[in-house]
Amino acid sequence: RQEAACGWKRPEPSPLPGGAMRLNRRADRLRHSRGFAPRTPQSIFAKMKDPRLSPYMRPIAMSDPARPAGALPLAGGWCWFDRVEVLSRGAAPVIVGLGDLTEVDRARLSDARADFGGLAMDRPRLMGILNITPDSFSDGGLFLRPEAALMQARRMAAGADIIDIGGESTRPGAVEVLVDEEVARTAPVIAALRAGGLACPISIDTRKAAVAGAAFGAGATILNDVTALRFDAGMAGVAASAGVPVVLMHSVETPATMQDDPHYDDVLLDVYDALAERLA
Repeated sequence: RQEAACGWKRPEPSPLPGGAMRLNRRADRLRHSRGFAPRTPQSIFAKMKDPRLSPYMRPIAMSDPARPAGALPLAGGWCWFDRVEVLSRGAAPVIVGLGDLTEVDRARLSDARADFGGLAMDRPRLMGILNITPDSFSDGGLFLRPEAALMQARRMAAGADIIDIGGESTRPGAVEVLVDEEVARTAPVIAALRAGGLACPISIDTRKAAVAGAAFGAGATILNDVTALRFDAGMAGVAASAGVPVVLMHSVETPATMQDDPHYDDVLLDVYDALAERLA
């Protein structure tokens, strides 16, 4: 529909060797103008054998009702895709069709995801953030009092799927909070919410194992660690013992030093690599 409104009709693709598909020259010029070098997928996937190039496949998610035949659901959800952007170091991004992917790759991108924290992952889920801190950059000090924190959590629970509770700011320049203080800010609020009948998943936003353990004891059911389990060597064990799912986040250094000359060779691929390493 959008193509017709713009007076442009999608050209019919013509087959290339190896099953690859390429649109007409105009489409190739469009890819050049967007920084995509037209090349055969065979050369791309040959480069992908070199682990130093950090190849990733990014599905181009669509939600338009004009879904073409053969398009796949993205992670079993409400979006679909029929093209993938291949990203790797030392090579320009390139877009390929589903026919250029292996059956395993297509399944990894399209299969439904397992439930997370008791929630089906067939649609986007909304997490409400509750900062019980005096210095968070967005709402520092507003909910530091337990009464204010409880009221805000109940208000958010009316629309959010998950309530995420943290007692230590991770804004740039923030000073580390002592464990006892962080526990005192978070665990009583979580316990009061459960005692009041709040049934939705509650995640504890912390990088400290002792804080997480206290939160799980109070009723938290998800761990959200901004350091991806790198800050506290005991964190993985605490989460495993509690049997809770874990949210891994990317960060550099600590909040106190994260803005001291941070460096990325390629911010997107560096973050992908960091998270992939934590999952390995």
